[in-house]
Amino acid sequence: MAGGFPFYNYVVIVRLLLTFISISLFNCAVAQYTITGTVTDTVGNPISNASIKALQNGIIKAYAFSQSNGLFKLTIGNAEFCELVISHIGYTAFKKTLEGKNQRLTVTLNHGIVALPQINIQTYPISQKGDTIVYEPRSFADRQDKFIGDVIKKLPGINVTTDGQISFNGKPISHYYIDGLDMLGRNYGLANANIQLNDVDKVQVLENHQDKQILDSIESGSSPALNLQLKASSRNKLIAFANANIGQANNFLYNTSVNAMQFSKNIQFLHGIKLNNNGENIAREITEQQTSDESFMDSRYKSLPGEVIKIIEPAPPLINERFYFFNSSVLAYTNALFAINKTDQVKYQVSYLNQRVTKNLESQMNYYFPMDTIRIFENHSNTTNQNLLKGNIYYTRNSQKTYLNNNFKVTLDWSNTSDQISNKNNLSQYLYRPNYQLDNELIWYKKIKGSLIRFQSQIGLTSMPQFLSIKPGPFSEYFNNDIKYERLSQFADKWQFFSTNSVSFLSTLFHFKQKYRVLCEYQGNYLESHLEKKTGSIVTILNDSFKNNLRQRQLRIEPQVELIYTYKTIIFNLLLPVNLTFLNRIDTTQQFNASNNQAFFSPRFNVSKKIGNYLDVNLNLAIQNEAGNWASNTLGYLLNNYRSIIQNDYLLNTFRTRSVGIHASYKNVLKGVFGNCLVSYGERESDLIYQQTYIGILLSKSAVQMKNSSSIRSVIFTAGKYIPLAKTNISLNFNLFNTQSFILQNNTLQPIENNNIMMSGIISCKKIHKISLENSFSFSRGSNKFTSVGLTSKSSVIDNLLSLNYFINDLFTVSTGVNFITSTTEISNKQHYFFINSLLYFTKKKHSFVIKLNNLTNNKTIVTQNILQNMTSKSSVALRPLTITLQYDFKFQ
Repeated sequence: MAGGFPFYNYVVIVRLLLTFISISLFNCAVAQYTITGTVTDTVGNPISNASIKALQNGIIKAYAFSQSNGLFKLTIGNAEFCELVISHIGYTAFKKTLEGKNQRLTVTLNHGIVALPQINIQTYPISQKGDTIVYEPRSFADRQDKFIGDVIKKLPGINVTTDGQISFNGKPISHYYIDGLDMLGRNYGLANANIQLNDVDKVQVLENHQDKQILDSIESGSSPALNLQLKASSRNKLIAFANANIGQANNFLYNTSVNAMQFSKNIQFLHGIKLNNNGENIAREITEQQTSDESFMDSRYKSLPGEVIKIIEPAPPLINERFYFFNSSVLAYTNALFAINKTDQVKYQVSYLNQRVTKNLESQMNYYFPMDTIRIFENHSNTTNQNLLKGNIYYTRNSQKTYLNNNFKVTLDWSNTSDQISNKNNLSQYLYRPNYQLDNELIWYKKIKGSLIRFQSQIGLTSMPQFLSIKPGPFSEYFNNDIKYERLSQFADKWQFFSTNSVSFLSTLFHFKQKYRVLCEYQGNYLESHLEKKTGSIVTILNDSFKNNLRQRQLRIEPQVELIYTYKTIIFNLLLPVNLTFLNRIDTTQQFNASNNQAFFSPRFNVSKKIGNYLDVNLNLAIQNEAGNWASNTLGYLLNNYRSIIQNDYLLNTFRTRSVGIHASYKNVLKGVFGNCLVSYGERESDLIYQQTYIGILLSKSAVQMKNSSSIRSVIFTAGKYIPLAKTNISLNFNLFNTQSFILQNNTLQPIENNNIMMSGIISCKKIHKISLENSFSFSRGSNKFTSVGLTSKSSVIDNLLSLNYFINDLFTVSTGVNFITSTTEISNKQHYFFINSLLYFTKKKHSFVIKLNNLTNNKTIVTQNILQNMTSKSSVALRPLTITLQYDFKFQ
């Protein structure tokens, strides 16, 4: 095993599991006891509606009220020692310590004057009603916060990633509703970036949300959803918003947008167009977010074709993208939802993105080998052009008897990248990689004779023609008899057809739920590739060693049984799937024909328990046995990039993953406390490893049949606290990852240990008169330990941003941000960077005017380092210069 750490030992796992279950059952099975009796006054008259409570450490464990004849009965469970409190207005309270056994009492309450505590009524910005948590967004906003997304990321318990994915207490949301309608689906970044804060009355989080009416009485949801409750003044009317932003740096800057939207009971739409070159990455608005919705349940079966060739470029620096993003972008989108009746909806989503992004950077890459270290110095001038058109059309029927959802999706992506590399050869590389996808997904539920039937189908076709051209032709000693030549080009045409279909049955017996499911998946993959060189006017196609003409057919059949048992606050879940895989691979060029048929068993177990009113604990155990990605197999060599070739040798990659994880989630809305922690450990055993061989700077990769193991340990922790009296919000995120693996280099097996720590936090305060401030920080540290060469590689980045807002009066606000960044690498001195941004904000009713000054210290470049397996990369990236912009916003409603 990697690092010499065995996977607990099965006996230990079983003991831990039995101990956990025993403790949980013991907590639920402590003998209940009953307290009965009569409540009277001093003259023997019965007292009705007296409050009878059993308290343990101030927490109510049971309660009741006395009847008209003074009789009461109180049943107490899961609490051996409690304090009994009996009270009524006008009487002195009676208190008695209970000893965990049945008792009958006669209680006499004495007349007395009870002083009621003073009540201070104030608006609390977070409240809870049932499973719905309600936020008052204005309580968390600053005056310059314009859109709802600016505030959602500040709400306690909610986390928004840099890509825009929203999670509540560690769980990604399943739906993003606007007044109860899900118009945008997984493209909810458009709502965050375009719905104005002033149009939203409440932000609601719906815990354990179940969106299917047919499942209301059968099972609750397990994931949260988010709903924007709009103000009455913003419903049933057209809302239009426009802004114009112009500025000057090294060139003329602009940022212009026009939006039109309407939200009513039966119709919703959101249309808009945006243009900018000021460093705002508007492509994130149409990024599809991974949600917890069941449409992704079978995604592990759908391995879409990946890139087989690519442009080499150093990894981006570990700082906010706004510092170095040079772009020219156009984004247009139209989205609409039509509610035909109470159960049926039709909606569509169409977006088009044209974006040109340039990067200028210097890099030093170090590749560590057992007997040598390869160092590569380069300067890159990189330009990527993307044209992306995508659309979705949905039809949904959601009733008590039937649920039907069909989504037809089209994606057309024409992208190309050119890169000028300054090194000893001064190379020019160009990559053209379009991507065309058609995809249809159908989900259908139906109740038949007390059982629930579910059918799911995914059908898709993907095409990825790819072309890589390198000038002048590299590696002339290998490809052209050591004679310089003009160009080397790799052609690859890759496509895939897939169809995944499943039928499942759900029935309930007492506390047991039983799910039986059969899944059938078919994949057809095709790859044709060849490598050619050009010298003058002569074009030569290289020999069969650099050709592929591959067809792969794969069939998976997976029957599975899932058992769910509920006992009070404990839920046990056992999943028993069997995977039957049939694979046939043919390569006519390489004269290869092989078939592989295998069966895999991958059991998974989960137990969850709710402890008290605030804490949920979840334990997961899983063993995953499966085959690898068939689409990556090639027998002929491919030029993967300008300095590496790969060959996967058609070897059948099978692996086993064993994992254990414990997740705890805490939530106390009234005290504004949120937190969750995930601790996990996993091991992966594979029968395939990749051999890396360097000849000069040419890296050759090939697959080798060899036992390979790796392990990963991780701790993910988030916590937040909102202090209403100080109007202060505090949040903390901590991630720790440790991986141990092996790589095969020049026939030498080298162990590598990688450690990554990431920590971030925010403290925001709005209590100070006329001033609000926010301090956010992040710390990341990476290290790799190469045991065979006795070397440890390290890097770290500290980023601290202090933002101060001063409200001059009701119209004017001055905001200043001071950003301090420290970058430490092993191959350069410690670097310190100091940034200052400032703005003057004026707003009056529907108008706002902003003057922005960015990077007042006019930093030119920033140096950071990234670590990946046996490679470190130090990058010096050009930054956006001192910028001055003027912005005007107007809203029409």
